[in-house]
Amino acid sequence: MVKSPHAKHPVQSVTTAPEPLADDQARRFKVYTIQMSIRALCFLGCVLIDHWSRWVLAVFAVFLPYVAVLLVNAGRDHRTSDVMSVDRRALPPGAARGDGTEPPDERPRPPREGEQ
Repeated sequence: MVKSPHAKHPVQSVTTAPEPLADDQARRFKVYTIQMSIRALCFLGCVLIDHWSRWVLAVFAVFLPYVAVLLVNAGRDHRTSDVMSVDRRALPPGAARGDGTEPPDERPRPPREGEQ
């Protein structure tokens, strides 16, 4: 949070905003494409190489999709954000709703019949 010289309350800073979803999806697509290209090379190596390392490449080709999905789907979870929670009791009346009206439990009730 950043303290604005013109505001009474701290203002949300753009630098604390999370990475845009489109950027995250593009990054994940790029990483997954690279991993699947490595898998294709492992299959190609299995066909072209006549050596004991053929079996190592085969194991990589079989298990790489599982690992790739786990790594790519971790996505946005590994980033931390500096988000402050707001204590609704500390806000002025009406600020929690955002429309300037007081919450229903704090509105003055109309006088009952016989009361003044």
